[in-house]
Amino acid sequence: MQSQRTAITQFAQRVNNRYVFRPRLQTVYDEMHGIINKGHFKIAVPLCEILLKDQKIEDHPDVAFLLNILALLYNELSMLEDATNALKKALDIREKTGNEDDLFVAAVLNELALVHSKRGMFEDVVSYRSRAMEITQRVSGSDNFILDLILLYDELNRLEDASNALKKALDIREKMGNEDDLFVAAILNDLAWVDSKRGMFEDVVSHSRRAREITTKFCESINSDFGLLYLLV
Repeated sequence: MQSQRTAITQFAQRVNNRYVFRPRLQTVYDEMHGIINKGHFKIAVPLCEILLKDQKIEDHPDVAFLLNILALLYNELSMLEDATNALKKALDIREKTGNEDDLFVAAVLNELALVHSKRGMFEDVVSYRSRAMEITQRVSGSDNFILDLILLYDELNRLEDASNALKKALDIREKMGNEDDLFVAAILNDLAWVDSKRGMFEDVVSHSRRAREITTKFCESINSDFGLLYLLV
């Protein structure tokens, strides 16, 4: 409860810092923000709905922000279908007013994945996570979403998809110039584990051997650094 309240409060504060509502709406928003801070989510919902109805332009980033807050409130109240609908509206606005590589779009997709996970709709989770992953990867080169997706694929026993996602994560790491870091070794070990479940034992040997070589090289470099430090002292 406390962590969710913090998430909603932080999101509401971002809106408060960025947008200036008309005087009457600002009064309603301030009241809603105070209620959220106290954890009274059920009371905050109709106030958020009032703010949404008073927006002049339906397809505006202001509306998307408010829909995000409303979705977070619905989620906390276990009104998951309502949360889904609010997030889909926010996503539609973000896609119309931004572009396909907008991180706001990725954020809404990630929220949709979380809500659908709670609803047990795992195929939709995969779809939303994949889209969010692709956007984040294009914009920042991050592979965080890929690692989450791999866990989901494994849970659904979609081993080929898990293997492909791991290979994509490996490719990102290598393109970043980190061919011999321990993250690469960890991904290779995960690939070996997934491929062993698929019965692809030649690949298991290849991935494991390369992971071992990277780990050995890393340990040797650490020992070398310690040896140099000892000589300097």
